[in-house]
Amino acid sequence: MLKKFKLDLFGATKEKPVEAIVDGVEVKVTNVFDNENGIKTATLSDGRQVAYGSIKPSKKYKPTISDEMEKVFDATKDLKDVGTTSRYTTDVYRNFETVFDKKSDVFKVVKKNVLDPFDQAKGKMADDVIRYTDDLKKTIVDDLGIKPKSKESKLVMRYGEQRITYDELAKEVGKDKADKIVKADEWFRAQYNQLS
Repeated sequence: MLKKFKLDLFGATKEKPVEAIVDGVEVKVTNVFDNENGIKTATLSDGRQVAYGSIKPSKKYKPTISDEMEKVFDATKDLKDVGTTSRYTTDVYRNFETVFDKKSDVFKVVKKNVLDPFDQAKGKMADDVIRYTDDLKKTIVDDLGIKPKSKESKLVMRYGEQRITYDELAKEVGKDKADKIVKADEWFRAQYNQLS
């Protein structure tokens, strides 16, 4: 039987930390919040802050499942799969409607517990993309003056890949632009670390 495993960290406090795993190590999560960039972040008992997505359930974690989802899982043994053509040419919503019978109580539960959170996650992802692209434009293009596909943009990539040193940068574009390229690289590195 399939089970929905969900690690609920939103109730974590210093007084009641939630045990989890980060980078293969057991930790205690004491807080979950949106950081200044709107990224879901968790505070660990040792004071570190990590991206929420990097947290895995502790080996001690016992998942729970709602009674209504338990009924859905029990009902799945009586369901028929959609055909191969429908599977690959029809969107997930219509496939769910077909498999679970759009008018049934089971479909309503599946919609509430699977499709609605899926839609919310897509909306959050779109918000995140907008937030990141807006921050990229403000920080890199507007503040540092590094335009897409420019010589400086290419140098940011080369510097980030350690294919050019700071001294080589300064010699090629001057100290002022070299400093901006380093700041741009630091911004991209911070975004990478936040997302990974």
